[in-house]
Amino acid sequence: MKTILVASSENNSFIDKLSAMLAEQGFIIERVACKGRIISLIKNNARIALALFEKEFFTKEVIDEVVSVNERLPLVLLKTEDQENNLNFNQICEHAVFIDGALYSNEDIVNRIKRTIADYTNAILPPLTKALFNYVKESKYPFVHQVIWAEQPTIGHL
Repeated sequence: MKTILVASSENNSFIDKLSAMLAEQGFIIERVACKGRIISLIKNNARIALALFEKEFFTKEVIDEVVSVNERLPLVLLKTEDQENNLNFNQICEHAVFIDGALYSNEDIVNRIKRTIADYTNAILPPLTKALFNYVKESKYPFVHQVIWAEQPTIGHL
């Protein structure tokens, strides 16, 4: 689950830089510039691990629809430098994260997003699946080595 939904206007250089940094980290960025496509992408793409919203896309209606589709999906409200500071915090639901782009570097924001995705993945995966993923990640999966040895030609078959 390495897909991030980014809901923002198309001419935002701060979001463009952040998206490029996330893509360098191996994330797939799904950019949406229309409020109507946000819900359809979340419904049809189970690999979305986080939804990143620019202020103009973070409305009560969109939040309610996203929560009705996936109540655990982490939502990040990103305030970029060029937006004024008149946010209505009553619209922010309990599992949304607010990040002020003027206060943090892009590296800090990327690290915060990675931590949020890791927490989400940890919360939704069953314990056995998490253990198998960790086992494979640590390269302790024995049958991979057995398959490699089994496919090597022996002297009698040359």
